[in-house]
Amino acid sequence: MGKFEELGHKARELFVQGMSQKDIAKALDVSEATLVEWKKKYEDTSFDWENGKRQAMQKKKTVAAWLDEQIQITMSKVEEDKNHCNDELLNRLAKFISMRKNYDGSIDKLGETKRVMSEFAMFVKREFPDDVELEMCKSVV
Repeated sequence: MGKFEELGHKARELFVQGMSQKDIAKALDVSEATLVEWKKKYEDTSFDWENGKRQAMQKKKTVAAWLDEQIQITMSKVEEDKNHCNDELLNRLAKFISMRKNYDGSIDKLGETKRVMSEFAMFVKREFPDDVELEMCKSVV
């Protein structure tokens, strides 16, 4: 895979993670017009940028929906049997609520961490293309 193709794949990955085209252009040192060309090139293919972004968002929504469902199920059990509600059930409810509260924040932090690491790896690869000791950084990208 050539350098141009690698940048195109990296650009799509960053876009799918939620990075703006302007920020992607800066991070990869390409023009926004180049990004538009790359996006158009893969429209209606399995590598479509917009579809990738929608799928990532859907996956995020699916996990959140599952957590919401578990909270509702557990709350229903607590409501049904108020007199026999036990600590295990209440602890389970508290855990699901805590997981749900933290879910969106953790996804955003993970995405941001991956983005920063990718940008750093691209910088190292661009600035030190022949440095053998930095091979590990090159493989991250």
